[in-house]
Amino acid sequence: MFYGALVSADFGVFDPVNTAVAAGPGTTATASQTNNAAFLQGGDQIAGIGGSGGDHNFAGGYGAGGGAASLVFTGDNHAGSGGNGTFFGSLVDVNVAIYSPINIAIAGAGGTAHADQTNNVLFSQGSTQIAGVGGNGRSFNMASDTIFTGGGTAGTGGDGHSVGSMVGVNVRYFEPVNIAVRAGGTAEAQQVDHVLYDQHSLQMAGGRRQRGPFQSRRRDPRRSRP
Repeated sequence: MFYGALVSADFGVFDPVNTAVAAGPGTTATASQTNNAAFLQGGDQIAGIGGSGGDHNFAGGYGAGGGAASLVFTGDNHAGSGGNGTFFGSLVDVNVAIYSPINIAIAGAGGTAHADQTNNVLFSQGSTQIAGVGGNGRSFNMASDTIFTGGGTAGTGGDGHSVGSMVGVNVRYFEPVNIAVRAGGTAEAQQVDHVLYDQHSLQMAGGRRQRGPFQSRRRDPRRSRP
């Protein structure tokens, strides 16, 4: 059971600046820039998950000797059942990445300005949010009862309850700038950009796990009948 909030906030900034300035006749200004940037921003948030029931469990309502003191008049027997998962609150995952390279070459009168820029950028922003999932019911469990009111269960999956909100927000900026300025000469501005955006989100809430295999529920033949 979980009460509260889980918050994951990632903020990345990459802002390179490359400047070449030449003044006077016959001068040359060259600005070359190569940038490789990888923004790996991901979050895994898990809250309110029920525990799994173990294997090879036994729940009995009477002792080995069959004494009357071991009888259960009201109640239940549970063997290998998964616990309930309960979540109250909010899950928030916010990723912000800013990539803004600037490349400037300025030459004076009669000069030559070259501005070359190559950018390789990877934005990998993903989140996994899981809340309020019941636990697994496991295998090879047996519930045997001598219960006058109630019953026996074995290997049952727990219930999942989720009350609240799950929010996944991914924001990215890619703003390359390449400038070449000359007077009376030759200006060249070349720019090559390779950008990959991988933004995904997985959200799960309020799921119920399945009953495990190979279960047994046995009644004591001495159980009272109406």
